[in-house]
Amino acid sequence: MNCLLVLPVTSLDEYRRACSPGLPLISASLKRMGGLKVVNLNLELEAGGDTRAQRVKLVSIMEEERIEAVLSGGFAPNWVSLRMIFETAKAVNPAVVTITGGTILTGAPEAAMRLIEFADYGIIGEGEITVAELITALKNKGPVKAVAGLVIKEAEGFYLTAPRRLIADWRDIPRPDYESFGVVDYLANLGTDVESYNERIFIHSGRGCPFQCTFCHNSRERSRYRPRPLDDFMAELRHWLNLGLASRHLDIDSDLLAESKPRLRELCSRLKELEFKGWGINMRVSQVDEEAIALLQEAGCGYVGLGLESACDRILQSMNKRISVKQMERALDILKRNNLSCLGTFIFGDVEETRETAHETLAWWEAHPDYMIFLGTITLYPGTVLYKRALALGRIKDETEHIKNLYPLVNISKMSDDEYACLLGEIYEKLLGRFHNPKVQLDRQREVYDFHFQSVKRKISGRCRQCGAWIDYISHFKLRRHHCPYCGAIFGSPYFQLPSWNEGLKASLERLFQKYDRLAFWGIGRLFRSAVPPEFSDQPGILLMDSKPGGFYGAKPVEGPAALADQIEEGHAPVLVIAVNPYTAAYQAIYDAAANRYGLKHIASLHILAEESAVELGDG
Repeated sequence: MNCLLVLPVTSLDEYRRACSPGLPLISASLKRMGGLKVVNLNLELEAGGDTRAQRVKLVSIMEEERIEAVLSGGFAPNWVSLRMIFETAKAVNPAVVTITGGTILTGAPEAAMRLIEFADYGIIGEGEITVAELITALKNKGPVKAVAGLVIKEAEGFYLTAPRRLIADWRDIPRPDYESFGVVDYLANLGTDVESYNERIFIHSGRGCPFQCTFCHNSRERSRYRPRPLDDFMAELRHWLNLGLASRHLDIDSDLLAESKPRLRELCSRLKELEFKGWGINMRVSQVDEEAIALLQEAGCGYVGLGLESACDRILQSMNKRISVKQMERALDILKRNNLSCLGTFIFGDVEETRETAHETLAWWEAHPDYMIFLGTITLYPGTVLYKRALALGRIKDETEHIKNLYPLVNISKMSDDEYACLLGEIYEKLLGRFHNPKVQLDRQREVYDFHFQSVKRKISGRCRQCGAWIDYISHFKLRRHHCPYCGAIFGSPYFQLPSWNEGLKASLERLFQKYDRLAFWGIGRLFRSAVPPEFSDQPGILLMDSKPGGFYGAKPVEGPAALADQIEEGHAPVLVIAVNPYTAAYQAIYDAAANRYGLKHIASLHILAEESAVELGDG
């Protein structure tokens, strides 16, 4: 049987070229079976953001290799690419078997299958054993419904087979086949002047989580932590290092790596001998103590990520975090005293959240500016405790649309929608007021040069205050933070400081508004807020909207796409300016919705408006 595995393009900007281990693990599992021809395609590296080129490449490989099964999967930001992959495959050969999987599917299998549409089978949860059994059944014309862990497309809906038990034996999990997707060669050949923490692969140190935080995808099903044998872990790490990858290209997937102190001691001892430096680890605040931090620093650890979530004990209890604010403060203090970079996030919108609890967290955040703690909102991932609560409350009315819109903001708190919107506006203002005040910054920004509009990035030079190394790195507008490639220290990314960007954008927007009288901006995130002044967007005739509506920018509310539909229905179709990176699947999804669902004829990109000295929009 000839199988094609396709790594899709993602619209999740911070992981644009990062390769999660899902499909590489599936590839390794199929190759381990024997008797199959497995062909690998990485759309991101082969065809970039050009959908037409992606289709051409797919068609060419399917015809040349006589492909009988196409497999691809990922997470929600991949849905546009996944749909295109399977639609193209079916157009080439309607009889080809199409198989999908990944986190996009596991929490809401039927909803995801409806969105992807052209997939015949979906693999739910861990896929290494399931895919082998499925391909065997298909190859031998066996009973597919006897394979556990599947959602199967049928004429009148979907059929879910028996649940698949979690993999208990790490010997059943092969080393991810990153090489066949071209990822290893790509990373190994990156220049050392490129800050490339967003371009990396992941190494699992374990699977599962016994904790049941209500917002976390791990709350979909209770599972014990299954630590990976250290010999196996170290063998994979050495394998990648021997192939020329550096520490900045390797991300240790390590949420519970420090759960066992004897295991942590042994691991740190091995990493120290390997001289593997600049890596990071995620920890629960209850795991942080002086010994653990000393072990990590001696082993070359550059930063620690903490699961913080809130500075209010009432909310932490509601989230089932099993930690306290006192523990959080102790952990942060230990990291600060030991000069180890730390990052975390406070997320707002829990079911018990009120204005009072939210302001308790905000007050703590404002009182501790030295810590690199971001502010955000709870995302309702399908299958989580809070997602199920939102379904029961009727706040999520269509699961497929929820995935399609990349998990839009949903208010499930004790606040009214108006109160929640005001809170979001306050959070945005506070973030912009402090916009990156990390412990470690570049000592000075020497110069900005070689500005690329097409890839939305620029080169910047500066000195890391933690280790003193001089860094020449690529600053993507899409990234919230950067890491020093030598010590792992974290520093903020400067946005929109080039006069050419700001002046060009201002002139283009003014000409556009004068010509068409009505503008709508879609995507009111950090990029928009850093580039468009409120005095411009506050003008009558300008609509601000986002897939996650709520809050205000200046004096104007941020509305949902329904507001655009209302304007069109009233006969006042605006010019749409899309304020996201134009070379992502997210941009393509917004463009498709604007052109096809709403019938807009004038659509522009915020980035390209900044580049162009004159704006003339054609139809279509």
